[in-house]
Amino acid sequence: MADNSKEQSGANKNKGKYIFFFILLALVVIIALVIVVNNKSKNNSANKAKSENSAKKDSGNNAGKDDKSDKGGSSSDSVEVIENTILTEDGYLIELLKGSEYSEKRIDTNVGLIEKFVKTYSEHLGEDKVSLFTVPDKVTIFKDKLPEGLDTDTKAENEKYAEMVAYLDKSLSDKVANYHNLLSDLEKEKDEYIYYRTDHHWTSMGALCAYESIAKLTKNESLNDTSDLKSESVTDSFNGSDYVRSKIETKKDEIHRYNITPADTAKAVIDDSGEKKKIDSIYDEKALESEDPYTYFMSGNYGAIDVKTKTKNGKTLLLVKDSYSNSLVPFLTMNYERIFMVDLRYANMSVTEYLGEVGKPDDVIIVLNQSNIMSDRHLYNLQ
Repeated sequence: MADNSKEQSGANKNKGKYIFFFILLALVVIIALVIVVNNKSKNNSANKAKSENSAKKDSGNNAGKDDKSDKGGSSSDSVEVIENTILTEDGYLIELLKGSEYSEKRIDTNVGLIEKFVKTYSEHLGEDKVSLFTVPDKVTIFKDKLPEGLDTDTKAENEKYAEMVAYLDKSLSDKVANYHNLLSDLEKEKDEYIYYRTDHHWTSMGALCAYESIAKLTKNESLNDTSDLKSESVTDSFNGSDYVRSKIETKKDEIHRYNITPADTAKAVIDDSGEKKKIDSIYDEKALESEDPYTYFMSGNYGAIDVKTKTKNGKTLLLVKDSYSNSLVPFLTMNYERIFMVDLRYANMSVTEYLGEVGKPDDVIIVLNQSNIMSDRHLYNLQ
């Protein structure tokens, strides 16, 4: 009996040891699980915080883009396009013209009108007395400034526009005598300040470059040497058409005026839709404070302007033009006593009717922007 009690007591002790061991093992497992769960929770919290911070950063970076997108802008990679305008690395605003907005049919029609006009007046005045010059757009001059990363549609439109320009150039070369594309002349000076940063026009330096090409290519002995000309800034706060359209901030432009004595004293009569107004200067100082300071030259665009200079040589010029020629005219005052400017977009009569009033000119120079030629529906006024 005593032996049985001892055996039972030993069994109970062994059983207690096993229970203690299992309890201890369970505690170790529970503690290990708690540690693992806590670590995973901390990692999840850290990752969540990183994700939230990243989202906030992305949201901050894209906030301006979203706002601009609401205003008609779009972006691809790092390139932002607002109102078809981009900002280049060196601060130029360039409008990306859409090739789909032009057609070979319209180009053919307008080239035909120019061809007929040039042929007619060459017969009247002499073949070497009538010349055509085309002015490239900023996107054509500065194609090397265009950034990589433009979206597929924008690239396609830009390539299509280049194709339309090439088609125009070939058509004019094939059909119009005394035609010259000013692209090659301006490209030689593209590292200079020949186009405004914020506006689609050429600068006074660009106009001077064009004048020198006209002098050389028309073989006009009266067109002056320009090596002694100097310029001065008349404003350094010009925000032009590309800025007005896109509102993309960049350095403002300067407008320059060259020391051309005949231009300083030239006067003009503007034909504003049949109403004639005299102006005492071809430079409009008030325009520098207006919404469009480029109208400093010739007070803007009108159907016809009769410019009278003190260059007493009896020579007259018919200049068929658009707004690019407004800053070209000051140079031409050195060579002509009288300049008849006709802008076909605003003219209320044909060129033939106008010349019937003012008389036959000695020379005819047509200076038109390429995109204007490709789209203008007023060239019928050449007839």
